[in-house]
Amino acid sequence: MSYNPTSYSFSSSIAKAIISIACIIPLLCTTAAAQANFDSRSSGVWNASSSWTLVSGTDGDGVPDADDNATIKNGYTVTIGNTNRNCANLIVDAGGTLSVDGTGNIRINANSGSATINGTIIMSSSGNLQETGNGTRSLIVGNGGTLTIGGTAAFPPFDSYAFDPNSTAEFMAGGNQNVQSGMVYGNVTIGGSGKKTVAPLPPDTAFTSNGTLTINSGVTFDVSTNILYAHFNGNVLINGTLDISVGIVVVEMRGAFWTNNGSYLPSVTPGFGHQPTITFYNTQIGGSTSLQKFFDVIFTGNASALASIDSARNIEIKPGATFSGGASTTHKLTGNWLNNGTYNSGTATVSLIGTTAQTLTGSTFNNLVINNTSGVTLSGNVDIASGGTLTLLSGNLATGSYSLTINNPSASALVLGSNRILGNITRAVAGGATSQYNFLSANTFVVPNGINNPSSISVAEFPNTNPPNLGPAADTNRVVKRYYSITQSGAGSGFTFSLRLPYLQSEVRGNEAGYELYRNGGTGWIDVGSIIADVSNNYVQQDGLTEFSDWAIAEGGGALPIQIAHLSASVVQNSNDVLVLWGTITETNNYGFFVQRSSTDESNYTDLPNSFVPGHGTTIEPREYQWTDTGVLQGTYYYRLKQIDLDGSIHFTDGVLVQVSTFTSAEETVPAVFGLAQNYPNPFNPSTMVGFTVEERTLATLTVYDLLGQEIVTLFSGIALPGQRYDLRFDGADLTNGIYVARLQTETKSALQKMLLLK
Repeated sequence: MSYNPTSYSFSSSIAKAIISIACIIPLLCTTAAAQANFDSRSSGVWNASSSWTLVSGTDGDGVPDADDNATIKNGYTVTIGNTNRNCANLIVDAGGTLSVDGTGNIRINANSGSATINGTIIMSSSGNLQETGNGTRSLIVGNGGTLTIGGTAAFPPFDSYAFDPNSTAEFMAGGNQNVQSGMVYGNVTIGGSGKKTVAPLPPDTAFTSNGTLTINSGVTFDVSTNILYAHFNGNVLINGTLDISVGIVVVEMRGAFWTNNGSYLPSVTPGFGHQPTITFYNTQIGGSTSLQKFFDVIFTGNASALASIDSARNIEIKPGATFSGGASTTHKLTGNWLNNGTYNSGTATVSLIGTTAQTLTGSTFNNLVINNTSGVTLSGNVDIASGGTLTLLSGNLATGSYSLTINNPSASALVLGSNRILGNITRAVAGGATSQYNFLSANTFVVPNGINNPSSISVAEFPNTNPPNLGPAADTNRVVKRYYSITQSGAGSGFTFSLRLPYLQSEVRGNEAGYELYRNGGTGWIDVGSIIADVSNNYVQQDGLTEFSDWAIAEGGGALPIQIAHLSASVVQNSNDVLVLWGTITETNNYGFFVQRSSTDESNYTDLPNSFVPGHGTTIEPREYQWTDTGVLQGTYYYRLKQIDLDGSIHFTDGVLVQVSTFTSAEETVPAVFGLAQNYPNPFNPSTMVGFTVEERTLATLTVYDLLGQEIVTLFSGIALPGQRYDLRFDGADLTNGIYVARLQTETKSALQKMLLLK
């Protein structure tokens, strides 16, 4: 919405020339032509000849009458008392004053007459400036002119009005008073006492001022009772009350300064397709910091705050616009923060104080306060400046897919109380800090040791989600259904830290009292222990840690005991022996393995005699194992591992299938070729077997991916031997229907096979 009113500027000589031309042409004047032109020669009353000089024409009484033109010159004041006075046209020069201080009126009589004010007209009583007779007459307030309406005088009733942007209209009655709409004012002063109410001239629904609007102390300017739009194209200075609370009013503020030292009552009632907003274009907003209250604030252009802003709804920065928050200000809003332009925070605080859920568009804030029990959700990336803080007084802050970054390295830059951040957060860390750095909650924290601290730490939580990359032996019935991903930037040698991570009671599985922390840095889950497992407050803590990674919580001593890299069983060339090969990525408290076999199905396994293979205890190094089942009769068999922890806990792997013939010759052995067989069955539900062979001893990996190229699981990773067929089971029970890709990669070759999961 835009409004570009015409500006007017008249000098007394130009206006007098127009009047003289109009009135010496009979066709333009239906009344008698003016007989004389008068200039004031001294201050005095209108009806005294001593007040006037006859400039041209003839006149009998030496006083301007209905057919005469009157000009009040600079330095003189002419007064109208209690008797009506008439003239054809009136001009008040700059520095001249016409004072209507009684009950008399000064009336413009010419058919196309005008009252042109470049000086001052003061109506301090009930007398008025008005037109009389027929015709179209104009009130023109020129550059520097002032029209003052006081007492009980009404607004001058003319056919048309023109106010120069540098003119002034003063409404100074000692009681209630109407202010006419339907015209474009220059400066407007609202004074006196009582309420000044904009009274529209139908069909006009706007009040417009091109100059400064000044509302004096002790008076109320009611702009909203009768109109829909308020255009303040100049400055606004409020020392009294600007009332826009009634009805639906859309406010445009284009002036350079909005200074509210009184009270502004905003419109709060949407309707008829209109939202009662106030739009600041290129404005500095100042005044008493506790009184800048609006309903819905929009910034367009380059606006700035010299005082605090309180919005009952949204604060919106339009595309291409800039809003500067100011110094030590606090901007409150109960709606949404919508930044599609630029926000320069300064040292301001933005406080979200709604009672229903709010959203926060990406911005860099100095201080940000969340005080909404219904919570706040990010709709863009949010940063806290290097000197700022994030405070959650009530309600949670959900980051969703966006990032939240606190650039202030002070540990106190985040204040959470009992509230939470849901999602992820990155925090700057001071170089020598040893304080507690909270992240997502009061029980999610890192305490650095102050030696080569990282420059920043990022924490992301994945609630109600199984930890990724669990080994086949993992017992999820003893693992909390939640994990964290924690990364760092810039840590050096000697850095250690304490870590506390919480969980929800609904995520508990297994024995809480035995919970410990597990770390996965890419080589499998490692039990790092726990100095605290608090079942009352649902968290686990450990000291002396040295690196960040993915973190899970599970029962200690075996819930995530080992991570199996591969398991295969194949017939040995020229024999009825079955070679069982397997490898681990990591091991925790691993006592060893028994090899089990089933000749019927995967539910009737028994330990094979002399099949125990010792483990390596706790290690983060990959390990390779093998055991041979000799003299196996013809048939189809399943093989699996029974892994035993040092504390006696037992875990089982999935089984692998192998077929043994009664006669095995060189021609019947597996050829020493590189190949990745099609999985069987295909399509499958929920599991399938994937087999491969290699032509030489080589390091091989067999990995399954989805169609987006994301890794699902590694089925085999280790040394593969020629003449052996490796059959691996792929379980899709936790996956969705679709196509998956198996990829075999050796040191020199690779192959792909597509697999279809249909449930």
